[in-house]
Amino acid sequence: MGEDTFKIDGDDHRIGDDGCQECWCGYPKKCVCGGLVHAAFGDENSDGDYWLYKKCDQCGGDYEEVD
Repeated sequence: MGEDTFKIDGDDHRIGDDGCQECWCGYPKKCVCGGLVHAAFGDENSDGDYWLYKKCDQCGGDYEEVD
């Protein structure tokens, strides 16, 4: 995709798009840096517990979600 996207686990997420269609589970969410934390599906265990890959579109891996 174009310059206004970045990848999380192979999925293209749109920078600054608070309605990013690639995100999972209520993401993107605001980051304290002012960017958006995007999420991609990670994996699920046999109990149905899952985890997500998360990354801020502004500060990268060092993010903190706004409460």
